[in-house]
Amino acid sequence: MPAHSAAFLMPSSFEDEDSFSDGTSREVVGGLTAQSRVVLGQKLRRLPLKKFGLAMLVLATVGAACAFARGSLTRKGAPGRAGAATALHEKKGSKHKHGKKKCGKSFDKCGGSDFTGASCCQRGCACIEQSQYFSMCKAPAGLDECDLDKAGLMADKLRKKAVPLRKRAEKKAALYKKKQARADKLQTAFVEARAVAMQALQKAQVVKAKLDKQNQTYLSAVKKSHQIGWERDQAVLWWTTVNNEHNADCGDWNGKCQESKCCQHGCGCIWKNAYYSQCGPPKGQSSCSVAIAEASAKEHAIKATGNDKKTSLEDAKQSAEDAKAEVVNGKKALDNLVVEHDKLHKEYTKCHGDRVQAQKLRDSSKKAADYAKKRAKQVKKKIGKAQIAADVWEEAVREPVTV
Repeated sequence: MPAHSAAFLMPSSFEDEDSFSDGTSREVVGGLTAQSRVVLGQKLRRLPLKKFGLAMLVLATVGAACAFARGSLTRKGAPGRAGAATALHEKKGSKHKHGKKKCGKSFDKCGGSDFTGASCCQRGCACIEQSQYFSMCKAPAGLDECDLDKAGLMADKLRKKAVPLRKRAEKKAALYKKKQARADKLQTAFVEARAVAMQALQKAQVVKAKLDKQNQTYLSAVKKSHQIGWERDQAVLWWTTVNNEHNADCGDWNGKCQESKCCQHGCGCIWKNAYYSQCGPPKGQSSCSVAIAEASAKEHAIKATGNDKKTSLEDAKQSAEDAKAEVVNGKKALDNLVVEHDKLHKEYTKCHGDRVQAQKLRDSSKKAADYAKKRAKQVKKKIGKAQIAADVWEEAVREPVTV
């Protein structure tokens, strides 16, 4: 067969060596060097037509294996830049198909809630989410067209950006842990202070209940003492009148008695005001007599003693003294309870102040811990965003998967 016929049957990828600007890439194409292609051309001129197909199959297989090996070495030499070398039969920025749909070029839509096209972009462009309704193919920063090398640099840059963020996140996490530990400790202190304050309050409340009860008892005793004292005074008045029935020097009926304090004919010296007292019969009686005075004296004595057998003046006086003693004892018990309650209330006030202070410290520390937690989450979120962005741009340099 003529030599130009063999050359005509070569794969199109062998035709243009000058389309590759990089020396390494120039050698990689088809797995054959330029020298190998010359040798191949020379040999093809000598090969019979029947052997040409077998030779091409062997050489193509060897070339593909070499290209795969060289591509693997290239990817291993540049971590984070997977698929950075231009693929076989593919130029930078070339279009790809995702299934039966073409991947988008720069500024094309590539995603969204109602998007039905191919969710991919040409190599060198990244599918960047703008919102849940819209994602767009974007070229590397500063470019309008997809660029494989620039996309790889974008991925590397974003990976490096995450390094200081991780260190910062570790510091923020450690600070949050420290502040949270302090907040937990102050929370425990607050709970203890609150428990102590509650115990002090309960003690004070128990004594306060006793104090209120004793105060009622004391007021009742005072009221009773006043009533008995008045009945005693009335018994004294009328028993004195009975004993002075023949005293001619005492005042007569309706006569003045504020100075002498005694009256004749069974009348009593009735107090009218601070400046005047007048002789007259007992309340409810219209005349004075010793019998009426004695009956009135006994009636008041019985009311004073609470016993109808005790009607004498001495009985009334003794009952008044007993009532007065009851008031004194009640007042003493009341004063003791007041002192005890004041002491317990003072102790509770101090414990309450400690509880309030512990609560303030707890709240302040908790606020600081919450803020530290928020900052730690913010940095962690930034790391997540940088990680996602790096993954997106790494995806932009990978070979698209077809289905």
